[in-house]
Amino acid sequence: MLNGIIICSDDRYFSNPLVKNFLSILETKDVAIRSIYVDKGFFSFQRIMKTVFIIGLRGLFKLRSIPTQSSLSDISKEHGIPLRVFDPAEIEKEKVDIIWVFNLGRILRKPVLQMPSKGCVNLHFGLLPHYRGIMPSFWAHYHGEPFLGITYYKMDEGIDTGPVICQTQIPICSKMNLVDIYQKGFDQAACMIEEVFTCLSGDLLLKQEEAAGPGSYFMMPTWRDIILYKIKFFPYSI
Repeated sequence: MLNGIIICSDDRYFSNPLVKNFLSILETKDVAIRSIYVDKGFFSFQRIMKTVFIIGLRGLFKLRSIPTQSSLSDISKEHGIPLRVFDPAEIEKEKVDIIWVFNLGRILRKPVLQMPSKGCVNLHFGLLPHYRGIMPSFWAHYHGEPFLGITYYKMDEGIDTGPVICQTQIPICSKMNLVDIYQKGFDQAACMIEEVFTCLSGDLLLKQEEAAGPGSYFMMPTWRDIILYKIKFFPYSI
């Protein structure tokens, strides 16, 4: 049996339902989760303010229409898994086979990355190597992409540069609010979990350059970027 841990944010709208779905699937696998580490710094004041401004009133009303999901505390209790605050020093002591990462706002350093024998698996909303970096869903929409990439990959010391496990694309359009895109993205990510296990068991990994060329990298959008986005996608961004 493989032992693993999960590192994620506590997001009742998107990542928590994915984690709950993931744990349900693990019940049919020879994998056990030893701990869940929550990144309490993911929702920084800057990220919250910028996200609220990006999605606007339309997005806030869409969020209100999403049924309230379980907190990470409830999910961990339901599955009998300890919930801990993200701490690299504590994670290094776990000595597990694999780390699963969903919605982490930090860079994992070499000691953590090298600890699990099977590596660290991360979910990224970009068709890597394209749209590496922060808020890839925003940047794909900002640039008018007709599709959003969903990628599971093995983490290395670079930012979103590790070998691809599996990836796919979902259609997006200018009439969508970023909340719509997040919902579609996390729904698709849940549908890919079985494929992730298949690819990992067969060691079917692909170097990113082989997948789609040199790629691109983006940072947190500036307020100027966000204002231009709001103008570009009016009235769907109000």
